[in-house]
Amino acid sequence: MEPEKYLKQDINLISLFGLKICSNYSDGIATIYISTANAKRPDEHPLTIMEVVDYAKQAVRSDFPDENKYLLVVTEKSVKEIYADLRKNEPSEK
Repeated sequence: MEPEKYLKQDINLISLFGLKICSNYSDGIATIYISTANAKRPDEHPLTIMEVVDYAKQAVRSDFPDENKYLLVVTEKSVKEIYADLRKNEPSEK
């Protein structure tokens, strides 16, 4: 089966491959993260992790097409690490 046909048949690829998607909103920009920290290619699956990451990017971008308002970041950090980094960078309240 060709990968393109497989993508159309399996809408759960992001979950199946262990990718996680999270987001943060700051200063009028939403940053959408695709985490590959726990990504794993299922045995005998015809697609690679990077092909599924590309599919995830296309899926997110189709829902959020405005690149000026929605930044898309692919990272090897876990969701927990992403949010920990965001908390570190928050301005402290006095």
